[in-house]
Amino acid sequence: MNLVEASGIDVSGWAVNSEGQPIRTAPNRNPQYCYGWTFTNETTTVCCLWWEEMREDAAGIYTRLHVLEHQKIVPSGVRKLHTDDLAEALVSAHLRSTPIQVLVVSGERRSSPTDQKPSKVKFRQKDPTPWYVTEVNYERGWIVIRRGGRLVQGIWNSPIALAQPLAQDPEAIASDWESIDSLDLSHTEKTALRKARIGQGSFREALLARWGGKCALTGIAVKEALRASHCVPWAKADNTERLSPKNGLLLSATLDALFDAGLITFSEQGDLLSTPRAEKELHNITSARRLRENLDDQEKIFLRRHRLEEFDKASRLKAKGFTS
Repeated sequence: MNLVEASGIDVSGWAVNSEGQPIRTAPNRNPQYCYGWTFTNETTTVCCLWWEEMREDAAGIYTRLHVLEHQKIVPSGVRKLHTDDLAEALVSAHLRSTPIQVLVVSGERRSSPTDQKPSKVKFRQKDPTPWYVTEVNYERGWIVIRRGGRLVQGIWNSPIALAQPLAQDPEAIASDWESIDSLDLSHTEKTALRKARIGQGSFREALLARWGGKCALTGIAVKEALRASHCVPWAKADNTERLSPKNGLLLSATLDALFDAGLITFSEQGDLLSTPRAEKELHNITSARRLRENLDDQEKIFLRRHRLEEFDKASRLKAKGFTS
């Protein structure tokens, strides 16, 4: 509790239980907080990292957490909540390029994420040096956090550049994540929405299954190059539409960016439609047969909305007197 407070987090809540009544034990033994892995407020993120999992390379000290992978296999309950909270805090810090205050812990680590035997911490110490999330690998399920240095325009200022560029606007994603906090939803529902916002979680898994792990248009099967795209954009969709795989297409990274920008769309028959600006980006795409043969009626409805509302939006705004 003292280390969390020294990191800039208000710990006054530790003295009361979930009903607001004073707890019988010492505040630092409050089970609502003392077993937590992550502590956050509007400006600060504090994470507990195991000394035993830290490594060193030419760029310095780092740790690689397989927290995104563990989200899929950790049993439900308190440990699941801790895993989700840690993953969300780290991805949010990555999107914002904000530092993380690290509490270094050491002791007996559980053998696996599904091991029922709890870990035992025997040592805790606050690291005075800030850490940064330098890589979020959604495909392999890991997050890399590095000690010291700084981020310059999203690139790690070190001998080795490890920051993974985002296909989407990180400020927009971070803003949408904040808006999710204000919704009257369960923790599980909020987590699902956060994952869907970055094209992950059940939304992505459903699209991978729907299109057999291949780009809906080109058939590209390299998972690392595939993106879960929303037809009706996040800002315009309701929560049901945001999570519905029917409101999505599995596209290669280039097509995803063009689709998200409204530079390409698809007819309800699955034909590719593109703006003149996008034509030169599409010279390698010769057939849309796969999409034409697989669209169902609900997907056609969402694609029609994309075609009418998003396709060539810049040109339509310019015609109305607006400049892009």
